[in-house]
Amino acid sequence: MRAKPIAAVVLVLVLFAGAGVLWIRHQRAASPRVQARPVRCEACGAEYIPRSGAPDEPCPKCGSTKHVIVLWYRCRDCGREYVGSEQQPNNGPFRKPGGDWVPADQFDPTMVCPKCGSERASSILGPDARTERHGR
Repeated sequence: MRAKPIAAVVLVLVLFAGAGVLWIRHQRAASPRVQARPVRCEACGAEYIPRSGAPDEPCPKCGSTKHVIVLWYRCRDCGREYVGSEQQPNNGPFRKPGGDWVPADQFDPTMVCPKCGSERASSILGPDARTERHGR
């Protein structure tokens, strides 16, 4: 006779645990996930991914808040990962490495692989940690 109340308590606990898991999953799905882009400090040249995603996060190396967003690409033909362009924060102008800043509406988004010359590239968040980091 005593087994029925214990089974009922266990069942209630399992139901509450399940409801808790569902609530946590719902909260995670409802909150937007911001994937921060790599940035390069204009003062010291350090490249890092802001942990907070905030555009004014200071450089971990020198403390400066002046940086550019670094836009990485992977060549679909040879697999090379490279910096194709940079952008100033807050939807500012773009430039290709070594080039001048150009307003977004005048920027040519065509990327050319520095290794094989292909124009077939995919945007990526940053260099793959498993591969050697390529120079610009």
